[in-house]
Amino acid sequence: HGGARETVLHGETGFLTPPGDADALSCALERVLDMSAADRAAMGAKAAQRARALFSVEAMAQATLGAYRDVLAARGGRG
Repeated sequence: HGGARETVLHGETGFLTPPGDADALSCALERVLDMSAADRAAMGAKAAQRARALFSVEAMAQATLGAYRDVLAARGGRG
């Protein structure tokens, strides 16, 4: 359940609902069905763009290297 909170921007790239909350899921599905086809397509395109930008192999590798750099900097550059 935790991954969705990082990847989905509620109302922009999808809809988040609490785990196990069937009523909230039903409401989210109704919102999607009430959207125009163009709005659904735009939301999907924005979600795909966000996923490619933040979660590609390259982006994930750069984020990991950045975290390592931060740890090393906090330690004064010592190995």
